[in-house]
Parts: sequence; structure tokens; C-alpha cells
Amino acid sequence: MTASPQTLMYSEAAEAADAVARLLAANRDALTALGERLRAAPPAVVVT
Repeated sequence: MTASPQTLMYSEAAEAADAVARLLAANRDALTALGERLRAAPPAVVVT
């Protein structure tokens, strides 16, 4: 019996760490500024 090929969902999940790294690198300046603003004036509540 041979191993079945990876599913699309598995492949996408395997790429998640690299995708997040690219997102953080591409938005470094904006995320740094956002972090500074949040530290200077923390919100009372955060909802996700």
C-alpha cells in the first residue's frame, strides 16, 4: 500500500509559518507603530 498524497488543507497548514513570517516582514513598520500606540494608550478591551 502506498501513501496517499497530501491534501490541500495539509499543504496550506504546512505553509502557515512561512506565510506569517512574510506578513510580519512586509508590515514591520506598520506593526511596530501599532505596538507603540497600543503600549502608549492601551485599550480597555480587546475583542477578536
